Amino acid sequence: MVRGDKAITNIIKYQKDTNLQLRRRPFERVTRETVAKIVLEITTRKQRHLAFQAKAITLLQVAAEAYLTDLFEKAGFVAHTNNRKTVLLKDVELVKLILR
Repeated sequence: MVRGDKAITNIIKYQKDTNLQLRRRPFERVTRETVAKIVLEITTRKQRHLAFQAKAITLLQVAAEAYLTDLFEKAGFVAHTNNRKTVLLKDVELVKLILR
């Protein structure tokens, strides 16, 4: 097996897969926590429970995955132009700076 074959195989596998890559429960928990923090910063009223439709969480997850996929794809291109095969933090930061 040539070096990198497993990575290429995984890339092809995930490109064909239409399922979401982030697990639903942890994503939902982080989303709820983040929204609760924002609501507490905006209002003085403490809300114990915020209701979310299941479709809303799914749409947020799809959007987050699309954003991350695009970000890493562009960061991979930056790494490639610098003659590297590994994406570094500075590649991601450069892409985020350019996209502002």
